Amino acid sequence: LRAIKKEIKAALPGLLDVFDSLDADQSGTITREEIAGVPITLLPPKILETTSVNSMEDMFDMLDGNETGSLSQVDFLDGLLSLLVHEMPIWALQLQKRLLPLQK
Repeated sequence: LRAIKKEIKAALPGLLDVFDSLDADQSGTITREEIAGVPITLLPPKILETTSVNSMEDMFDMLDGNETGSLSQVDFLDGLLSLLVHEMPIWALQLQKRLLPLQK
């Protein structure tokens, strides 16, 4: 548990910076259009090791499991930290995002 906390603490500032740089209109959410053409290498290497996505658009589609067309900072961080810490497969993350609204 301590190692997980340490990993999150180390990754969080960088992921917040990535989100801020992607949120071109500073709305607090990012859209697929905002990340179009952004190199996938903007993300930390460890996250890229756990996924098979080839572009930021693919990553957006994966994180936007409920298909709202936008990601809040919480959605973005939650999805990427899940990949980082739990090394969760993409299909499991997508399933989790789709089932979450059904639980409410």
